[in-house]
Order: sequence, then C-alpha cells, then structure tokens
Amino acid sequence: MLQSPTGSIDLAQATASHGAFALAVADLDSFSLVGTVAIIENREAFFAAERLAVHGLRARTFVLGNGRLSQRLRAWLAAQTVSARPIELWHCGDYDAAGLSDYLALRAAGARVHLFVPAQLGDLLQRYGKPALVLGNAELDRLRRQFADPDVERVCALLLAHGGGLEQELLLLGTEQRTGPPPG
Repeated sequence: MLQSPTGSIDLAQATASHGAFALAVADLDSFSLVGTVAIIENREAFFAAERLAVHGLRARTFVLGNGRLSQRLRAWLAAQTVSARPIELWHCGDYDAAGLSDYLALRAAGARVHLFVPAQLGDLLQRYGKPALVLGNAELDRLRRQFADPDVERVCALLLAHGGGLEQELLLLGTEQRTGPPPG
C-alpha cells in the first residue's frame, strides 16, 4: 500500500489492473509505504520481481533502484523503516561490490533493511558467477568497516570462494513463464 495525503493506493491491485504502476513525486515525504517492500537493482529483475518469491522473497511492492539509489530515495526509504507504521524493507541487488555497497549505504542512511540472499546463492555463483564483476572497492571496504553485517560477510566469502559476482537477473532462471535464453 502507498499512503498519500488523499488516501491509499493498493499497488499490487493497481499493477494488476493496469499492467504497471509508476509514481514520480516532487514531495516524497508526503507519501508512505505499508507492507513488505523490496528494492530491485536492475530493470529486468524489476519487471519480473514477483518471480523472486520462489527464492523466498515475500515482498508485494517493488522499488526500482535502477543501478544505485539516489541519496534522496535512500533517506525516504530509511524513514519508512522507522515510521509509526514501519515497512519491512529488503534489498535485492547484484551480488558484487556495487550491490553490497548500495545495501550498506541504505543502512548508513538509517534504514532497517535486510539483504536478500537466496539459499542457493553458492550454487548459482558456482554455475554462473562472473569473474568480471568486481568483488571489492574502497566504498564497500569503508562501509563494511562502518556497518558489520553478517549477511554481507557471508556473501563476500561466497564471492571470494567462487571468484566472481552474480547479476540478480540470474535468480529468474527457471522461473520463466515462457522458455528463452538465460537473462544477462
């Protein structure tokens, strides 16, 4: 649900009725989310985000991060997690330095956020891991020192063990409604 100054919008129902629901507002602070919300880093995964439920993601509302979240959006999402009616917030990004940095930057903004780590991440990394995806950078190293996070440490250990990262679109493999080439 999205609460606005004029009432509530059931985002799942609006999306089902119209095929998509988008919101661009100048004053984000007058809106609030209700329920379980997932931030999806990449567009392809965003447009199929409900299929991530097979990996255990319970969200019904999805926010497109489109790469890196802006500071303004991070602050607004952080405020949603500590409001009078806090949301349950999940970060679903690539399993690489950029995705993990974006998650930790949300924490730095004050968000109570969970990192989405599917149980079979190690198997996916072994099969589809990309050595080209950067495993570390100065921003991630700084954020890891500032915010100890067992999920980030577990993912970093898997990335190092398998020698590469994973694009989140690969979580969609095997969940297709139709057959086609693997994403990514």
